[in-house]
Amino acid sequence: MRILLFDPFHGASGDMITAALLHLGADREAVIRAMASVVKDPVIDEAERGGIRALRIVTRADVHARTLEEVMERVREASAPAPALAMAERVIGRLHKAEVEIHGTVAHFHEVGADDAIADILGACTALYSLDARQVAVLPIALGGGLIVGAHGTLPVPAPATAAIISGSDLQGYPGPRDGELLTPTGAALLAEFSTLPASRLPPGRILSVGYGAGSRETGTVPNLLRVLLMEIGDIREDRVEILETNVDDGSP
Repeated sequence: MRILLFDPFHGASGDMITAALLHLGADREAVIRAMASVVKDPVIDEAERGGIRALRIVTRADVHARTLEEVMERVREASAPAPALAMAERVIGRLHKAEVEIHGTVAHFHEVGADDAIADILGACTALYSLDARQVAVLPIALGGGLIVGAHGTLPVPAPATAAIISGSDLQGYPGPRDGELLTPTGAALLAEFSTLPASRLPPGRILSVGYGAGSRETGTVPNLLRVLLMEIGDIREDRVEILETNVDDGSP
């Protein structure tokens, strides 16, 4: 069985996920078409982080505060395969659920309502669909630490929306490797939607290929990259049964 294994050793964002899947071999033409239906001229180029070659995606779009229905309408009108569009809608649903859990009611999305965020979600979902992976697993995610400034003021890392998304999934996270936001809400929602089995249940396997998606910043000692591996593994069994057997001779029942 072939599976995808995400290794977010320096967190994840929507553009990093899309770039890593493209570097792994996702259908570039389909991904660009999906993203270009939301933003003008998305750019995919090569980058280097920590001496490792990777792909990077750059989109330029204005920030719009949109309602949930307005965001969903942007997704439904995009040029992408129907399964990818359905997946993108579920990702938006996860983001909306997290916002409602935190704020009670959400009239408008802020960062997530921006066209570049919508394009990243569409690109990532289209890329994953094109790879036709049987299963997806996600290793523990580096979350970062400290404080960040967003549309709602100064907030702790992971951001409340990110923490809410992780708490409603089987994803695992850990602090570090440095302060700052390493896992964005969009990145968390995508990985939560993609994940189909815990990484702890993976049997040994063979790495067939590796893709790297670069973040926008150089970050010092730890390269700002997301790694995804295409692996070939044995069958994943649903249940594990342990049996203890013993023979007793000349003993009283």
